[in-house]
Amino acid sequence: MLLAALAAVSVQCTNAKSNDANESNDKNENVKTEAKIDMEKYKNYKSPNPEGMQKVVAAVKDCHYYFIATADGNQPQVRPFSSFDIYEGRSAEGRLQGKNVYILTGHKKNVGRQIDKNPKVAIAAFNGKTLVRITATLVEAKDRETRAAIIEKNPMFANDYTPDDDNTAVYFLADATAKLGQETINF
Repeated sequence: MLLAALAAVSVQCTNAKSNDANESNDKNENVKTEAKIDMEKYKNYKSPNPEGMQKVVAAVKDCHYYFIATADGNQPQVRPFSSFDIYEGRSAEGRLQGKNVYILTGHKKNVGRQIDKNPKVAIAAFNGKTLVRITATLVEAKDRETRAAIIEKNPMFANDYTPDDDNTAVYFLADATAKLGQETINF
C-alpha cells in the first residue's frame, strides 16, 4: 500500500514535470532549491514531547524500514532507511541536551547532500495496519560521542561509517510532527 502511494506521487511528479516543460524555463529557474534554516535555534534542542517521541519511534520500528523524502532541486527523492534511534545527545558545547530521534547516513550520498542543502524532510512508514507520516527538520549532530553511539546502535553500518570520518552524517529530528493513523503527535 505504501509503495503504491509512493508510485502515485512519482507519477504525479512526472506528469507535473511534463506539463511544466511546456511553460517558460524562466519559471523553473526561480524555483527555490535550498532552505535557509537558522541552525543556532537548534543548538540546545531537545524533544518537547518525550512520551510522544517514544510512541512514534515504536511505530516506526514496528515497520522495520521507513522512507525518507528529500528535495533534489525541484524534484522530490525518496529512499528507504532503517536507522531511527532515540539517544541523549550533546550540544555543540558538550552539554546533554535531552533525548531526540537520530538517523544515520553519509555526506557523500545524494541524500546527505540534499539534506545539507535543505534539511526539511518527510518520512513515511507502514506496517500493514498503521501508516506513520512525519515532517521534520534534520539537524546534524557533529560531536563524536553521539556519532559513535548511533553507529553502535546500527552495527550493520559499522563498515561504512566511523565517528571520525568526514562522510558520516548523523542527524536528529527537530520540530517534528507525526501522524499515526488519525493521531497527531508533535515531538
